[in-house]
Amino acid sequence: MLVLRLRGIFAIWSAFTERAFTQRPRDIGFQVTETQVRARPNNKGFRHVIWFARKP
Repeated sequence: MLVLRLRGIFAIWSAFTERAFTQRPRDIGFQVTETQVRARPNNKGFRHVIWFARKP
C-alpha cells in the first residue's frame, strides 16, 4: 500500500524507461510525469528516468 501526505509526490528512479510502469499509477488515479535526466551533472552520461506521481 502506498500512503502519501496530502499533495505529496511519489518519485521512482530507473535506468530504463518502461511504458507499462508509467501506466500503472495512472490506472489507480495518479497524475504521472516521466522525466529523463542525465546521469552526471555536466549533462553527460547515460539517460535515466524519474517518474513523479501525484494524486490530484
